[in-house]
Amino acid sequence: MSVSCAGNVAGVPSSMNPEPGDIGLFAACNRDISLVVANHRGALAGSQRRHSRTDGVYLGGLLNAFPTQYLELAKNAINIVTPIRSMSRCRHATLKAPPEGVTIDTRLAAFTGDIVDHSGSNSVSLKDLRDHFNRHRHDVQGVESGGSRVTSAPPDNPTE
Repeated sequence: MSVSCAGNVAGVPSSMNPEPGDIGLFAACNRDISLVVANHRGALAGSQRRHSRTDGVYLGGLLNAFPTQYLELAKNAINIVTPIRSMSRCRHATLKAPPEGVTIDTRLAAFTGDIVDHSGSNSVSLKDLRDHFNRHRHDVQGVESGGSRVTSAPPDNPTE
C-alpha cells in the first residue's frame, strides 16, 4: 500500500509509506469512501460496497522501532536526520540565518560553483582572488644593491 498523503504534522504536509515489519493501524470504513477521497470533503457513498479494504485508511505506525530517518519539528529547530545522502532540489534557495551565522560542521565542504564572501559589498569570487594572488608581483623593499630595483616572482606554489 502506498500512502499518497498522510495528512499534516504541525501544519506541514507529510507522507510516509509503511515498511515491512511495521505495526500500524488500518481502519476499514463501513461504506464506500471513494467520493470523499476524490473530493476531499464529505459525500454520500459512491456504491453499495461495505467493509472493504478498498475503503480503508492507514492511520500510521504504532509500536514500531525508532526510525533511522526522519524530520523532527522541534520547538526551536527543524532537524533532518538521515543516515544516507540528503539532497534538496529547487529552482533557487536562500538561507536566512541570524547574526550569529551558520556553522557547517564537516570534514570537507565541496562547492561546484564560485564562492563570493561579503556579497552585499563584494562581487569578486574567491576564484578571482586566487587568480589575482597567483599573478601578483611587487617591488621588494630593502634591497641594498645600489639603485637597482627587484620585482618579486609569482608564488612558487600557486593556490588552486
